[in-house]
Amino acid sequence: MNKKYDAKFKEVPFYKIHPEYIPFVGNEYDTYRILLIGESHYIGQINGENPKYDLDYFREHWWNGTDNELKKEYSDWYNTKAVVKNYLNDTKGSLIFSNPLKVFSKDFLGKPIEKINSENVQRFNFFAFMNFFQMPSLYKGMKFWDSLKKSGETNRHCPMWDECVTKSSEVLDKVIDILEPKLVVFLSASAYNAFKKSNARHAGDEIIQQTVHPCSPWWYKKNKDGRNGKELFSDILNSYKNSYKL
Repeated sequence: MNKKYDAKFKEVPFYKIHPEYIPFVGNEYDTYRILLIGESHYIGQINGENPKYDLDYFREHWWNGTDNELKKEYSDWYNTKAVVKNYLNDTKGSLIFSNPLKVFSKDFLGKPIEKINSENVQRFNFFAFMNFFQMPSLYKGMKFWDSLKKSGETNRHCPMWDECVTKSSEVLDKVIDILEPKLVVFLSASAYNAFKKSNARHAGDEIIQQTVHPCSPWWYKKNKDGRNGKELFSDILNSYKNSYKL
């Protein structure tokens, strides 16, 4: 794990109250400078149960860092570095990491992976990774917006959505300033669209690309232009590789 950027990350106001959200930066990140961005973390509340941590709790405590009770119970669920480290040590599941890694290994490094193992999984260290929404979904495995909708919000311009998009975009701007990536790939259409429609300084950067979530059916199912998410990610990587003659 690359710690050379941590001092600058710790200067970001949001990371001062939520250091668990500091991005993972692999040991080999500086080789290609590729930043992958997922959608959101989630906490372990089960859909259908009366949530202990509801939207009112997040409104009152999340953005000002007074969520000590939540952190004590669930901070491991939304610790970005810990989540990726667990994947590197375990290699099981986590298609959001494995599916892009397989494409990267085959089409970018020329080293196909048939099955993720303890050795080839370390190639994920060529990436930096973070989630876009700087607040977890309220329910286990649920998309961020769906968890807000489940909590009673009726449209995408509800205060919590707007506040989260604004603050998340500000954080991503600062992360891009710090990491200076040459390629940024959103692994979520929802997160990508939210960022691109924001007033973020980097929202119009050409290096920012998007494919579908690697856990979704559309990773393999073709869209209107005849490509699936896997092929789109491959095209993005090859275009980057050709542009920089890597």
